[in-house]
Amino acid sequence: MIYRRKRAKATIALDGTLSGAVPIGGAACALLMPAAWTAATITFQAGHEEAGVITYRDLYDQDGDEVELTVAVDRHVILNPAEFLGVEHLKIRSGTAAAPVQQVAAREIYVIYREMG
Repeated sequence: MIYRRKRAKATIALDGTLSGAVPIGGAACALLMPAAWTAATITFQAGHEEAGVITYRDLYDQDGDEVELTVAVDRHVILNPAEFLGVEHLKIRSGTAAAPVQQVAAREIYVIYREMG
């Protein structure tokens, strides 16, 4: 099996808390954080397509905890790819599902992932 490294941009809009969808077709490996960020952890929503409809759900680990990252500006943040295997589409949230945090400007976060094929 060949693994190709890919990069996709996820944008959280001004005053938003959730990015648009990023198709990752593999396993997310890292995030590239922007040069500015309103202080907040990051959590995720995972999307799966069925009958042409993509449904998003909050992403939890095997222990039932929301997958949550502590991040800061201008960093390359390593992810555990095992937590993202089987995720077809990904959204990035500023804050948690219970306490989202609005960004004071539009933020672009790059998702580095390995495409399988």
